[in-house]
Amino acid sequence: MPERSKIKAFQKTRYVILFSTFSKRKDAEKVAEGLIAKRLAACCNLIPGLTSLFTWKGKKERCSETLLMIKTTSHRLQSACRFLQAHHPYEIPEIVAMPIIAGEVGYLKWIESSCR
Repeated sequence: MPERSKIKAFQKTRYVILFSTFSKRKDAEKVAEGLIAKRLAACCNLIPGLTSLFTWKGKKERCSETLLMIKTTSHRLQSACRFLQAHHPYEIPEIVAMPIIAGEVGYLKWIESSCR
């Protein structure tokens, strides 16, 4: 009999954190305000002072950026991503989603109610 796989099946999460970087804080704030106003996010955190190192169009780059951390639900994820794509100033914006696998129950319920 073959040995069972030790990999567990992915369980869909109800809550998600999206990450996106911006070269200008005011652009990140504008997008955050739009996400909140449309109830696509419960909370957005702006984290300034990042230094990003990357290759873009064959050239090595180094720049200061602001990270926008967006808390939302899996039901609002696609709409939040479309909003980011439509309102982001970058040609190809960073839009990365990670599941929230655990959290304080009251906080998670607040995310859910804020994104309805």
